[in-house]
Amino acid sequence: MPEPTYQPHFFPEEEQLRRAREPFISHFKSGFPILDLGCGRGEVLRLMVEHQLDAVGVESDPALVDVCRQHGLKVELSDVLTFLGKQRDGGWGGVFIGHLIEHLSNADVYKMIDGVYRALEPGGRVVILTPNPNWLPGVGEFWSDPTHIRPWPISAITSLLESNGFSIVDAGVDPATRLRPNWKRPVHAIVDLLRLLLLRLIVLRHYNGGEIYIVAEKP
Repeated sequence: MPEPTYQPHFFPEEEQLRRAREPFISHFKSGFPILDLGCGRGEVLRLMVEHQLDAVGVESDPALVDVCRQHGLKVELSDVLTFLGKQRDGGWGGVFIGHLIEHLSNADVYKMIDGVYRALEPGGRVVILTPNPNWLPGVGEFWSDPTHIRPWPISAITSLLESNGFSIVDAGVDPATRLRPNWKRPVHAIVDLLRLLLLRLIVLRHYNGGEIYIVAEKP
């Protein structure tokens, strides 16, 4: 049986993804190149270039690499562990990891974070985004992608980063995916707010959004 591959219908609309990702570009500074692991169609790479950053993507799907290169983006056709294993210590100013860790085994995630730490310059930052396991409406949707292996809560990611020497800069629910009641439909809005209150009362933290983010820095 062939291995499952990325399917176009699992990607958000391009403009929607660009709007959601642009706020995270501010965590990266010029001076050293920035790496986008699992860069997909290259929306984040293009944002980096637009913000005058020297950006390089890594992608294992040849079709997606072709899409990126058609836009003039610098992309390596490789799996992330092989690419990171070839990097010298230091040399990268930042690493973006958007919706990748949920596609990897635990062992491969550990190797990736170790490789990212080694590849970063001191002061370099890593930004990780992944589906929110506490966002109950999205739990079933998470498993609709056959390439997903496991969800990662914020606590697990921050613990892994800290154990590898990173300092956590920020973490939480991605504002672009927060629950925003639509008051044009007041009954539904009230139900949404009551649902959010109930889940907070039972200490389900970081509930109100479909994605979580973690920003960490190498001292």
